Amino acid sequence: MAKLSLASLCTSIIPPNRNVLRIKHPNQSLTAYTSAFVNLLGIKRGTNLSSYTQLWLAFAISGAMHANSMLGLPRPLNITTTECTIGMLQFFLWQAFAITSEDFVMWLCRRGFGGTGPRWMRAWVGGAWVVGSFWYSMAFAGDVMLRMRLGEETFLPGTVVGGLVREWVPVPP
Repeated sequence: MAKLSLASLCTSIIPPNRNVLRIKHPNQSLTAYTSAFVNLLGIKRGTNLSSYTQLWLAFAISGAMHANSMLGLPRPLNITTTECTIGMLQFFLWQAFAITSEDFVMWLCRRGFGGTGPRWMRAWVGGAWVVGSFWYSMAFAGDVMLRMRLGEETFLPGTVVGGLVREWVPVPP
């Protein structure tokens, strides 16, 4: 029987030709972990299940890290831990949902209409999808920021757009 070691476990999860420690872009670190997770579960590479598992896991990890970072910021005493974190997690999970939904709609169009339409139409519809989805999801993160009263005071000695923000964004008492 082969001796089980940490090194043998790691090389069975992460292929030896992948250097997890050599990261050139922040997303690469999540890619290494999500890829290892997919390998650990035995999900076949290159499948939709593999792609969407990695997508959702990466956004969940990123959302959890951003939500956790909110815990280190000062907040009013009446704001609970859930109130200062859940919106950030919802924001990041919404991005994964939006990407998955967009892929599904494109798949339906290819299947139902034999294509996704002219290039200009894809650009306009895709752009509207991104702007609309991002606009909708900003409420999740924005609610957390307003509850915690972030941005109420500037960290810098002056502000370029502070007057406009105070005029356009009413901060509750």
